[in-house]
Amino acid sequence: MTREPAVATVTVNPALDVTLTVDRLVADTKLPVTAHRRDPGGGGINVSRMLARLGVASKAVVLAGGPVGDELLAGISADDPTQLIQVAALPASDNTRENVSVIVSSASDQYRRVVPGPPVADPEALIDLVVEAVGQTRFVVLSGGLAPGLAPSFYRLLAGRLSDRTVVVDALEPATVAQAFAGGAEVVKPNEHELASLVDTGAGSVVELAAAARAALDRGRVGVAVVSLGPRGALVVPRVGGAVWLAAPPVCVRSTTGAGDSMVAGIVAGLAGGQSVAMAARLGVAAGAATVEMGGTQLGERGRIEQLLSLIEETTIDE
Repeated sequence: MTREPAVATVTVNPALDVTLTVDRLVADTKLPVTAHRRDPGGGGINVSRMLARLGVASKAVVLAGGPVGDELLAGISADDPTQLIQVAALPASDNTRENVSVIVSSASDQYRRVVPGPPVADPEALIDLVVEAVGQTRFVVLSGGLAPGLAPSFYRLLAGRLSDRTVVVDALEPATVAQAFAGGAEVVKPNEHELASLVDTGAGSVVELAAAARAALDRGRVGVAVVSLGPRGALVVPRVGGAVWLAAPPVCVRSTTGAGDSMVAGIVAGLAGGQSVAMAARLGVAAGAATVEMGGTQLGERGRIEQLLSLIEETTIDE
């Protein structure tokens, strides 16, 4: 009998991420592709992929359909040589979507085409399926955009059904982020722009962002907000206690794709290992920094993450 992992990730709108690299971008011209990748993508999937790199087993609950869905699921297994990811596939109403990124190497630019996924006709039935698929895992990550047909309240309602677990939410759309703060997740990870859509953050200094995160926490029942700040690192703002700024180490940014998901994976890996949220977030910042050094949709590697971990500077914020 397969042992149930401690962590489950949920991806309700995954994509097969196609990355094309060209030397330059010219209109109305056939452009030679110098590199081509096809990787499984979506918030929860990327979290599981990074967890595997960190040596943490997880169950990836994925809504997938059609030939592209089959390729997506096969890609998850192919990217997991240590076999730390258990895949629980739920049927989608149509073919899984394909998102395309074009990297222009001569200009260091990246262009991303994102399409909607197959619609969900019965959100309540999907919640039932996800709760069943999650099983007895202790930590559940709800991550990424929502499929068409799912209301912004979907993650909040799902977290309510999983109230006996530690739930981490990393939503994308502002309305979904607002609903996440209103719900019962233990950790919500907005970025600074998503936080600004909820609360006036002023000029966006770390002190002002910490105050904004505190205001967002006061509106709901979330335990901790971990605010990703891009190259500035992250803020950890608990409902009770002082806020901490974790300054990211300086790295060469090649692609930001998957950086937020990598941060979430580091946080969950730390929590599953018994660390406090503040300590776990240090691992999250290191994982995110390692990923931005990679090209396309590739994720950072464990050795580099461990190197960067020692370079993170921590500052207590006076609010």
